Amino acid sequence: MELYNKDALISAIKTSKKQISFLVGSPMSVDATGKGVPGVSSMLEIIREVVQLEIPSELQRYDDAIRAKSGTSAYQTAMGWLQANVNQDAVNMVIRRAVIKSCLQVSTVGDLTNPTSDGEPEHWFITPGTKDLGLLTCCKDSRFHGPIITPNFDPLISLAIRAAGGRPSLKVLDSDGSLPKDVEIDPDVRNVVHLHGFWRGSDTLHTPSQLRNQRPKLKASLQRLLRNHVLVVVAYGGWDDIFTSSLSDLLLDDQAELEVIWCFRESNVAIVKHEYASLLTSVSQAISRGRFRCYADINCETIFNEIINRLDLQIPPPPVRIGNCHGTQIAYDQKLDFVDRYLTKRLDEALLSFCSQPKVWVEPNVRKSAEVAKDAETAEKIDLTSLISTPLSAVIKAPPQFGLTCLALFLTREAWRHNSSLWIYLDSKNLKPNSASIDQAFTTEVQFMGGVRENVKCIILDSWNIQDKDAIKLVKKLSEHFIDIPIIIMETIDSTLFVQNEPKFDREFEAMYLWALPRGHVRKVVSEYNEIRHIGDEDKVTTKVVSDLEVLNLHRTPFNCITMLKVSEIDFDESPVNRSEMIKRVLFLLFNVDDIPTYKVRPDLKDCEYVLGYFCETMLRKNNFIFTREYFLEVLDRCCKERFIDLEVQVVFDVLYLNNIIVRRGHHFTFRFAFWIYYFAAQRMIHSKEFAEFIYEDMRYVNYPEILEFYTGIDRQRKDALEVLIKDINAACEQVQNKSGIPDGLNPYKFGQWSSSDALVSQMEDEIRDGVKDSNLPASVKDHFADRGYDRSRPYNQDIQNFLNDFSYVQMAQAMKAAARALRNSDYVDPDIKVQLLNGIMKCWGQASKILLILAPILAAKGHAAFDGAGFWLVGDFGDTVETKFATILNEIPANVVHWFEEDLFSQKMGPLLINELNNASNPIVKHELVLILINQRPRGWKAQVQNYVSEIKHNSFYLWDVYRTLRAQYRYSYATPRTLSEIEYLIKMSAAKHVTGSKSPSMTLINKVTDAIPAREVKEEIA
Repeated sequence: MELYNKDALISAIKTSKKQISFLVGSPMSVDATGKGVPGVSSMLEIIREVVQLEIPSELQRYDDAIRAKSGTSAYQTAMGWLQANVNQDAVNMVIRRAVIKSCLQVSTVGDLTNPTSDGEPEHWFITPGTKDLGLLTCCKDSRFHGPIITPNFDPLISLAIRAAGGRPSLKVLDSDGSLPKDVEIDPDVRNVVHLHGFWRGSDTLHTPSQLRNQRPKLKASLQRLLRNHVLVVVAYGGWDDIFTSSLSDLLLDDQAELEVIWCFRESNVAIVKHEYASLLTSVSQAISRGRFRCYADINCETIFNEIINRLDLQIPPPPVRIGNCHGTQIAYDQKLDFVDRYLTKRLDEALLSFCSQPKVWVEPNVRKSAEVAKDAETAEKIDLTSLISTPLSAVIKAPPQFGLTCLALFLTREAWRHNSSLWIYLDSKNLKPNSASIDQAFTTEVQFMGGVRENVKCIILDSWNIQDKDAIKLVKKLSEHFIDIPIIIMETIDSTLFVQNEPKFDREFEAMYLWALPRGHVRKVVSEYNEIRHIGDEDKVTTKVVSDLEVLNLHRTPFNCITMLKVSEIDFDESPVNRSEMIKRVLFLLFNVDDIPTYKVRPDLKDCEYVLGYFCETMLRKNNFIFTREYFLEVLDRCCKERFIDLEVQVVFDVLYLNNIIVRRGHHFTFRFAFWIYYFAAQRMIHSKEFAEFIYEDMRYVNYPEILEFYTGIDRQRKDALEVLIKDINAACEQVQNKSGIPDGLNPYKFGQWSSSDALVSQMEDEIRDGVKDSNLPASVKDHFADRGYDRSRPYNQDIQNFLNDFSYVQMAQAMKAAARALRNSDYVDPDIKVQLLNGIMKCWGQASKILLILAPILAAKGHAAFDGAGFWLVGDFGDTVETKFATILNEIPANVVHWFEEDLFSQKMGPLLINELNNASNPIVKHELVLILINQRPRGWKAQVQNYVSEIKHNSFYLWDVYRTLRAQYRYSYATPRTLSEIEYLIKMSAAKHVTGSKSPSMTLINKVTDAIPAREVKEEIA
């Protein structure tokens, strides 16, 4: 090891191209005469005073405990003894007593037992070295703008920055938390991070166990900082704490291009090696690589002044306090601009979920009822502008990742923009349920934005969860502390716990709910994303995002939409066939976030999928999907040992938990969305034939058909799954047939007639003459039509279903769903097997249609009916009389069967297989339903097939009428290119001309002559 001198240090700093951060320790707070915040020996005296005050009878035992100790060891032992024998509050009292010794005007910080302010810089003794550090970070060279990291508890660094004319921003970490990212750092502020707590409103960390405690978020962000910055360490002894642990771990990565400049006060190599042996041993590899350089004889009181002078840095003049009214107005205008930029930047950063992701903002959908409430359809929408103008105390509820934080920051920014109204944002994760913590966070935010308490119009409490410890106590304390200020609480809820006992508070909170996005808002997300990073046609991308979220049973939140768009950047495919690959891409994103060091938290993705598959197998076999962290780690560890896999299983849990894949449920955990269990179980089926047989056995997969979808999507050639499904689906269909006893040839539609009233004939003539008029409707109308069957409550239910074997119809429907999704994913399986499976699926469609036909009279009479565990009910206007309802039900059965099942079956790649099935179908109802699929989905070659079908059917049949109205609906509401619209228009005209003229396949010449051949009629439209 070589010790370099001060000249080398200044030269290294001068030539650095990276941003420079500082880590400074306790000697920065006390000068050579001992003035300032006391050092170790004086701290021991203060601790003894507190012991004598709190438990005088135990003073001798305290003295005995530290008698053989000295220096840092004595200090840590004393603090540990105090914490164990009194409490943490006594420890915090010691720190307050020590820090206040540097205060020249104690009255400015409030009550000494509970200080509420840091006062002004002139009220404190700030050491020359700290003053110079403040000046350095405020110089015009942006390399020196920090952040500054410190284990110190005092406010002297922030005060020094304020004295230099800068704006400090404090980040106090007495537990886990993250440092600000580079993109989060406002160029107008200087970030000061207190690693071990702060002198007021916070606990403080001192004992070895506290300093070594696991803080994964902080460790990850410290390591990110070390990678991206030059870190200059001054007056820091290298305690065995979170920083040295982060540094040591990072040095295990040979590829890490970190750069640490460590300044020692000592000048003798032998003394440095002896005093800092543990530190130097842990960084020996980095020293040998030149990534950790040691500099000797560096005085913390003078070095920063020397850097300023030697580098000839431009230091801003000291701030001038303006007392006249004109000066005040100038300062106010500058504040307005600064606050707006600060609030906007904070909101912008909250909108970023992934690197290089476009920022997208859509209007939040806030309602007075929950999405799952009985009155959801009529729930009143909250006018956010009115809420901003007239704030009231409210609780806005939503599950995780719905966008509550973005909503909170948006409201804060908009309140400022509309009428310079000061709303204060507080994060409950950083608060404790006591006045000191609340006031410290509140005062820091208010002072940072240049306001005073009297200006505050509303407080927003973010990240509040009623299940957290002391959550209710925190709100009560907040209400007491700000009795005259409205409080809006952003409550993160378990999506299964919308109905719960509301806590009682001293003030009334109006309940509000942040809903998922309607399709029109999903379109806006796609549109804004597309503008910056084009993925594909807006209609197609919107449809794909909506479809993927629905199949995965995910909420339509901005985060989930953006995740789908992010994975689509790589290779957009409008077909839903690739959902297995899509989930893999999502996992890749989650395991490759910037905050996580590659070697530590980026385990091999295949390894993760393997062990998580093993874990999900255990859950599915036990039918128990709630677990503890300890059980999760135990199972994964057992799997790794059995298979000789080198994997840090704690890291796997942390990544899943931090990304809300695993969520807390009381004292246990569960997968937030069931599709993760299905995906990992599908991966397990690849590796374990025994588990695959378990899933196939007794049609167990009907409980979770998604497993077979993901399984077949892994490589698209899972022949074993399709063969099992062919056997099972035919058996299930036969069982339903036997149970219902419906004859195979049941088909009332062969008697159906399409008779036209004068009004309809006139409409047809107009369409044929002038073309269809209802095309090119606004996207909002089309979105509303496409969303007509969307069940927004479904994503709130993530339970694993277990269907009773006694219900043959339900089993058939679930097996059909599994078979359809598996078939859609099986591009490379033998074509004969695919034909057999599709034939079995369509037999099931036929059975479903026949069941509805025999239930039609009951549905018409009662409005609901049931068969073999399946319930059906009428929704919408089916008419006033039983006879009218019966006729309408018959008309709607084919369209409903198609609507229920087509999304499971269809993808553009399925076109040839569906057309083959259509051309070979013998059941006229099934054949008609296949035609409806082609009209709705329009794969390649669809027009010719529909045209052939129209030519085959009778001119006054039910089938032609149903094709005609389906084409009209698609023309009016579907997302289609001009060419496709032209094809639909032609088929509409052809259907109308055939009906009017009776021609088997009317030509365009005949269509043009239709008007003159149609007599006046007075027959009402009727479907018999």
